[in-house]
Amino acid sequence: GWEEALEAAAQGLRAAGSDVLGLASGRLPNEDLFAFRTLLEGLGGGALLLDAMGGGEQVQQVGLGPQSNLAELGAGDAILVIASDLHEEAPIWWLRVKLAAQRGATLIVANARPTRLDAYATHQIRYPYGQAPQTALGLLAAVASEEGLEAYADDSLREAAQAFAGSQHAVAFFGREGLDVSGSEALASALAALLQRTGHAGGKNNGLVAVWPRANTQGAWDMGLRPAGEHLAGKMAKAKALYLVAADPFGDDPQLEGALAEGAFVVVQELFQTASVARADVVFPAQSFVERDGTFTSGERIVQRFYPAVEVYGQSRPDWQIVVQLGERLGLSLPASTPALFSEIAARIPDYAGLVYRQLARGAEQWPPVGGRDLYFGGNAFKNAQGLGVRLAPAVDRQPELQIGWIEPPAPPQGEGLLLVPVDTVYDRGTTLLPSQLLDPRRAQAKLILNPEEAAKLGAQEGLRAELRWDGQVHTLPIEAQPGVPPGAGLVPRSLGLPLHAPLFAEIWPAK
Repeated sequence: GWEEALEAAAQGLRAAGSDVLGLASGRLPNEDLFAFRTLLEGLGGGALLLDAMGGGEQVQQVGLGPQSNLAELGAGDAILVIASDLHEEAPIWWLRVKLAAQRGATLIVANARPTRLDAYATHQIRYPYGQAPQTALGLLAAVASEEGLEAYADDSLREAAQAFAGSQHAVAFFGREGLDVSGSEALASALAALLQRTGHAGGKNNGLVAVWPRANTQGAWDMGLRPAGEHLAGKMAKAKALYLVAADPFGDDPQLEGALAEGAFVVVQELFQTASVARADVVFPAQSFVERDGTFTSGERIVQRFYPAVEVYGQSRPDWQIVVQLGERLGLSLPASTPALFSEIAARIPDYAGLVYRQLARGAEQWPPVGGRDLYFGGNAFKNAQGLGVRLAPAVDRQPELQIGWIEPPAPPQGEGLLLVPVDTVYDRGTTLLPSQLLDPRRAQAKLILNPEEAAKLGAQEGLRAELRWDGQVHTLPIEAQPGVPPGAGLVPRSLGLPLHAPLFAEIWPAK
């Protein structure tokens, strides 16, 4: 029962002392993330974000300003999309950016390969994988004179940079394709500086947007969690207890289980059976977001409430409640409801100061009016009766004198063989998508995507498979030839069971 399980988990965490490591993901709501971090720090340990993308602090500094609305962007405005395939990673944003371009906005698409957004772009920029930060600094060098930028000057970027600088409003979207945590952080810092130097940091319809991999990754940054990055294995090796909430590190990378200290105590809160659940000493069944309430903070930094939509399944409990009840047994007192936790967030996190949980439910008059008896408005519009949320103001709006700096980007990946680049797909084999059989016909399959010339070198024909070796392991994947993939690179979809989270070089040969 719950009491026995909570007591067992408390004993295991207590025995570890301060050598406790917590990992959570961006699919947790704000209240749960806040409680989780507070508990771990109260025990003397630390809470990390299981993610492979940086840049959250730059979004806090120069994210979209209040009253921003992507639907208002059009002629005279500019949008930059870099290191992201929006069509796969964020289809709603892809649609909104596409419509803005069709209304006349200048669209700049920068990537190492073509994407479906290129068809609507005014400017297309290509760069080698790993050099997105250098490209963003090249755009900055074209419109600003600063020490150190000379090394990144590129005349081919001047026209796009001047169009961005001369626009009335400007928005920059950035992703993680071809980058690790440090590379995406360097990209975010270059874009933040570009926005400020061109007068587009702060204010309505200006700012930086991160194309995060999870619904509440920005909220996780706001709650104080930071990516584990490439040092995760080393941190796990030092931990005597591991506390996982909405995170499956052993499923993402089976080798991490070998990095865990011998005899380490593992507590897992999860929705479904995962590899991490199989390793756990104590497992708590958690509720999904459709069974409970709470708040998310979107990539546009809108704090939004959500509400229960279905009845609670079995004896599952919300993650925040499990954390609070565990804290009680460890001598740590935490607020015991979502409104109370949100009040604590508003009191302790400056960006959320003044927000009230109930006020997030406020709506506004909608136009065109929908949801009434009149049936002459087409489409699937519905009346929003659950609140429009509140957009957080970026730091530059509160501190106009704030100077945004940029950092030197890391060197691009070096090595021999084929550069493997993980890419995102809409329907993968992630923990929350995998149980849906309805998605099976559309679900991505593990494969190696090469350009036709690269595939021909391997003697590609129908059904050919390739063997890839990295980190001492051999993986066999079917090959798909696709025009536009840069020579020397191979694309591998994420979250399909392969431990590939950042670009790396691998040996490749045809499978027997």
